[in-house]
Amino acid sequence: QAQAILTQQPDNLPMLIFLAVAQAGLGEQDAALASINRAVALVPESRDVMDGRSTLEQRARLLARFGRRDEAIAALRYLLSVPYQFPLTPALVRLDPDFDNLHDDPRFQQLLAEGEAAMKAQNQP
Repeated sequence: QAQAILTQQPDNLPMLIFLAVAQAGLGEQDAALASINRAVALVPESRDVMDGRSTLEQRARLLARFGRRDEAIAALRYLLSVPYQFPLTPALVRLDPDFDNLHDDPRFQQLLAEGEAAMKAQNQP
């Protein structure tokens, strides 16, 4: 169904993201990453900060689910440092099952610790 809609509406961002997530759920890593990369290219941050960053978050989620740690951690490092509509926080990332494949990576643990420390520092009077 998503493919049919995208044939008629190739720039439909929500449908591209939906397709990428569905493909990921089916274990179709190459197709899922191609779809999410197409979505990222369609709405770059330079054109739309909020949708662009939200799409980057979806990409980070897929990268993590597929065990592509280097790329996922780099994406999370960036996303934890910038504002957007519903931003990730270290606590959300720690609890979100999309990032479970990263939990045993020391770089991931360090990233979360740094993010939590930065949030505490911001909340100090």
